[in-house]
Amino acid sequence: MKKLIIFTTLVLLAGVCITTQSCKKIHLLNYDLPLRTYVMLHIPPGDSTALISDTSISYVDIDSVVKGGTGSVYGYKNISSIKLTSLTMTLANGDDSDNFANFQSCFLSFTTNSGTNYSSAYQLDLTNIPDSYTNYKALPVSTTDELKSYLIGNQFNISGGGVLRRRTTKTLNCQVQIDFNMHVN
Repeated sequence: MKKLIIFTTLVLLAGVCITTQSCKKIHLLNYDLPLRTYVMLHIPPGDSTALISDTSISYVDIDSVVKGGTGSVYGYKNISSIKLTSLTMTLANGDDSDNFANFQSCFLSFTTNSGTNYSSAYQLDLTNIPDSYTNYKALPVSTTDELKSYLIGNQFNISGGGVLRRRTTKTLNCQVQIDFNMHVN
């Protein structure tokens, strides 16, 4: 009987050790998850050298993105880093008279509805835009800037616009594509 109690205790102890080791392995997992969001900005017509802009909102359930990418092992609270990987703008209705050549410079900024920096914006600028026809622009991004404190909510507020070189005659519909990488562990 004494041997049975010792044997049972050892089996239970071994089971606890194995379970504990498995849990530790789960917490050592690291994921790099891509996140892409789109917004449409409607930049109104403007006179020469005017600053024109628009704001749009993109709703992204970051918790669902993280859970989907990690098999529900992690949620948004496990995000350790968010970095911008690319940002592009495409004018859906640009033409020979109204396109990015009309702008001297442009900007995009974003905030979220939560996080430590939700009340301040992270901004990207594109200066000295060439005076040549194009409906596509890629903004230079810093892939090392930490954006977690700007983007931990589920609502992205995207603002964009620019300073005109010459007047535009119509509202320009600008699709913005923003790509992020989220590190989760």
